[in-house]
Amino acid sequence: MARYVMEEMNIPHGDGRKRLFPRLIDSRCISHEALVEYVAKHCGFDAGAVEGVLASVVDCVGELMGFHGASVHIDGLGTFTPTLALKPEREREESDPEQTHRNARSIEVGGVRFRADKALIMNADEHCTLERSPYVPTIRPNACPYTLEQRLQKLMDYLKQTPFISGKVYEELVQMPHTAAGKELRTLSEGPTALLEIQGRGSHRVYTLRQAEP
Repeated sequence: MARYVMEEMNIPHGDGRKRLFPRLIDSRCISHEALVEYVAKHCGFDAGAVEGVLASVVDCVGELMGFHGASVHIDGLGTFTPTLALKPEREREESDPEQTHRNARSIEVGGVRFRADKALIMNADEHCTLERSPYVPTIRPNACPYTLEQRLQKLMDYLKQTPFISGKVYEELVQMPHTAAGKELRTLSEGPTALLEIQGRGSHRVYTLRQAEP
C-alpha cells in the first residue's frame, strides 16, 4: 500500500489561502531481480527468459537512441528520448567564432527523458491503494520527510548501486528542495572527514564516495 502526505504549495489561490496537494512518500526502489521475479510470476515465463528479454530490450533501446539519435516508444510504457551534454572537464562552447569549438568527441549522451504512456498512468491508477501516512503531518514545501540519518542511508544505498549521484537525483531521492539538497551535498563533500568527493563542474557536477587514504 502506497503512503502519502498533504503538502502545502507556495502558489496562493484567489482568496489568499493556500491549498494542500497529495504527494507520495513511499520511495522504495524495486530491484531488477525483484522485477524479473514479479514479471515471471505474472506472465508464465521462467525468470531466465524474462531476464533475457529485458536485457535485450535495454540493449536495443540504448543502441537506437545512441546510434540513430532516435526516441523509442514502447506501447503501454512510454517514450525514451536521449539528451546530449558536454563530457566532464570540457569547457562550454562560446558563440564567438574565434573560440575553440567542441567536436563530437567532447559530447556524450548525458541523460534520457522519459514520457509515460497514458496507458501506464491509467494502469498504475487502477492498482493504486493509498493510505495517509500517520507519521508525517501536513508538510510545507521546504520540509523533508526524512531525517538526516535516513537521508544518509538512502544516499549510501544508492551509491552501492551507482558509482555517482547528481544533485537532481539526490533531490528526488530524499525529497528535498533543490537548494537545500545541493547545500547538503556540498557539506558532505567538505573537510578532512568528508563522505563525498565532487567530480566535474557546473551542470555536469556529480558526487562520488570519497576514497580512503592509502
